[in-house]
This record gives sequence, structure tokens and C-alpha cells, in this order.
Amino acid sequence: MDTIRKILMIFNSRFWSDEASTSRDRFTIRGYRNGIIIGSIFIFILLVAFLLSCFFDAGYILMIGGIAVGAVVAYGLMILADRKPIQLRCDSCQKIILANTPWICGFCDAKVTNSNDFQFVDRCPKCPNEPKSYICHHYKDTHTKEKCQNQIFLTDDQDPKNPARRLNTGVEKPLPPMPPDPRAVILKGHQERLEDKEHEVAIAKLNARLREIRQDLVSQEDAVVEEKRNQLKRYSAARFAVAEAIRLHKIEASEKYKDDLLRIEQENLSADEWGRDQLGE
Repeated sequence: MDTIRKILMIFNSRFWSDEASTSRDRFTIRGYRNGIIIGSIFIFILLVAFLLSCFFDAGYILMIGGIAVGAVVAYGLMILADRKPIQLRCDSCQKIILANTPWICGFCDAKVTNSNDFQFVDRCPKCPNEPKSYICHHYKDTHTKEKCQNQIFLTDDQDPKNPARRLNTGVEKPLPPMPPDPRAVILKGHQERLEDKEHEVAIAKLNARLREIRQDLVSQEDAVVEEKRNQLKRYSAARFAVAEAIRLHKIEASEKYKDDLLRIEQENLSADEWGRDQLGE
């Protein structure tokens, strides 16, 4: 008897408590548990109908009615039991949390709004991964509005990674876009056209400035070429003048010293040396 009592105590603490670490096991076994309980109720109704049919003449009618009533009651209880969410208690604030609270998956950040079909003690409908923990959404103190934020472990391994958290639908629902102001749209169009014109004016000024710079460069090149030509002319005229002076000097020396060939040769050599000095050779 002590062994049976211990087994019943363990079964009761594992599958009928609000302990967070047993929540996934309670969710997994609840179908079988509900089936056993509702099946027992159905059998009890049938047994009562059978016993009543033994004391009345129209016993088969009572039997059929008992079967119908038992089926309806069993079906209704099955629906209610299946829709009932798993409960767990936060070990920090000691408040009850229902597992069909709309939640956000810690693995893929999916927002689970159909939480009656996908409770956070089950699995994510998108990944699908099973959350190992849940962040408590209750307040520790309702006066100071201090949130609990306790990490509630749903399994015995106490894995802290990727916890599920509550979906605050009132805050995270995007606001509908405001219709644009017609005047603002018109002003925006005027501003864009004005900016386009200013851009065209700036481009035209830059192009004009570029043409001026190119013309200045061409003018500077032409001035340099002209200066070099003038230098060449002066250089050519200077060489011609030196050569002409040497030629005239030699003619004059040959006429003046026609009887003295040595003196003529010396005069010619002096003229050539002077010419080289003048030309810088």
C-alpha cells in the first residue's frame, strides 16, 4: 500500500501540479490523461443506464438514451479538456502563467498568435523548435510596475538559451500609415523641381568655368610658343650678324694684307675665334 501511495503521489505531482519543470510532460500526457478520465465517465454513465434498464420495461430505450447522453457528455468534456491551457507557476513572483499566452519564439522570433493551438510548452509552428524556458511577464509589484523577468525553465535540463517571451500585441501592432497631406505633396514636388534647377545652374556654371580654364591654358600655350619664336628669331639674327661680321672682316683683311699671306691667315683665325666667343661655342 505504501508503494502504491508513493506512486500516486509522484503521478499527482508530475501531471497535476503547476510546477514549471513538469509543464511539458503535462502537455504531452494530457491527451492520454483526459482520455482515461472521460472514458471512465462515459463507462460510468453506461453502467448507470444499464442498471436503470434492468428495472423498467422499456430498458432498451434507457440504454440507448444513456449511450447518447454519455457520448454527448464525453465529447463536450473532451473539447473542454483539450482547450484548457497548461498552467505553471513562476518560482520568483509565485504567479500563475497560462501556456496559451501569445508568445514569441526565442529561436526564430516568430510571433505565435494562435497560442491555443501552439502553446509555448509545445513547439514553434514555424521553426519548429521546443522552447526550453519562458520569461515571466508578470509584475513583481503592481504599485511600482517592476517586471518579474524571471526565466522559468520548462524542462529538467534548464537550458537558458533562446527563451520564449510574451507577445505584447497592444504595443507591437504596427500603426496604420497616415494619408499624405496634399499640400505637403505639392510642396515636395516644387522643392524637388527647385533642387533640379539649382543643380542644372551649378552644372552650367562649372561648364563655363571649365571652358574659361581651357581657353586660358590655350592662351598660355600660344604665348609660350610666340615667346620661343621671338627668342629663335633673335638667336638666328645674332648668329647671322656674327657670321656676316666675320665674312666682311676676312674680305677686308685679304684686301688690306694681300701681300702678306701669314697676316691674312692670322686675321682669319682671330675672326673665327671671336665668332665662337660671341656664339658661346
